[in-house]
Amino acid sequence: NSDYAFEIVKSNIDVVCLMCSDFQKYLSDYHYLSPSRSGNHDIKTALKNFQKFFGLPVTGELDEETLYQMKKPRCGVPDVDENGGRLRIKRFSTWGKWRKTDLKYYLSFGEDMSEADQARVMARAFQMWSAVASKPKFTRTLSVSNADFRISFGKRKHSGVPGERQCYSDFDGKDKVLAHAFYPQDGRLHFDDDEYFTETGSWWNGSQSLLYVAVHEIGHALGLRHSDVKGTVMWPTASRGTPKLHQDDIDGIRSLYGMWKALKKEVDWEVFSLLLARLNSVIDNLDTYFSGS
Repeated sequence: NSDYAFEIVKSNIDVVCLMCSDFQKYLSDYHYLSPSRSGNHDIKTALKNFQKFFGLPVTGELDEETLYQMKKPRCGVPDVDENGGRLRIKRFSTWGKWRKTDLKYYLSFGEDMSEADQARVMARAFQMWSAVASKPKFTRTLSVSNADFRISFGKRKHSGVPGERQCYSDFDGKDKVLAHAFYPQDGRLHFDDDEYFTETGSWWNGSQSLLYVAVHEIGHALGLRHSDVKGTVMWPTASRGTPKLHQDDIDGIRSLYGMWKALKKEVDWEVFSLLLARLNSVIDNLDTYFSGS
């Protein structure tokens, strides 16, 4: 009957309105629409910038592929500048650095894993960055007041480690925003305790990789922004499994903190070896020339 048909139409309209509200909030949360500059509400341009960042067909339309990308679990840190979408070229991007060479981190634990396992995972995550850059050096501390990085787990409206003020960026429940961190010199890293974290995550039980998310968030805390190079650890959406730093991640962290001297010597030795080979070739040619004359 007409009442039933009306209810179906009304229900569909409500769903569409909810979708519109959700995707506009997404574009605002990640700064494709400026959260601070009035008048910057060109949704079509914002969608195009989002699609460009994630390597999708640039249509400016809310198509199925775009919506699917928006629904993936991800980091809560915005992708672009707060002015609403000036995109960079495809390479790493940075935002400040630590001047200290010895950095300490304090860990407040989450619900899902043993404290020993969480401590081991965090140590491994820091080690992945220190393995490719000459500084800083990371040490765990049991004193909040001595910590440069303060790592904590919380739900919805959350604070951080004991004594820390409430965070202005709320979490949103399971399988949405997994974590967020703040750029130098802030040092806060927050993980959503509504998520189910295991060391490397699993599709079978729906768990997220604490190791992967930790490496990503530490990247932010060290000064790296999101990368639009797919396959990087600093790509905004999360992956399961053991992370592997992409060359773009490595280039980014080295641009801030330098390269190990041993690696520099190795590169210099390669150049020296090439020059030596060319010099020997010239000497051989000269020997041939003079012996034949």
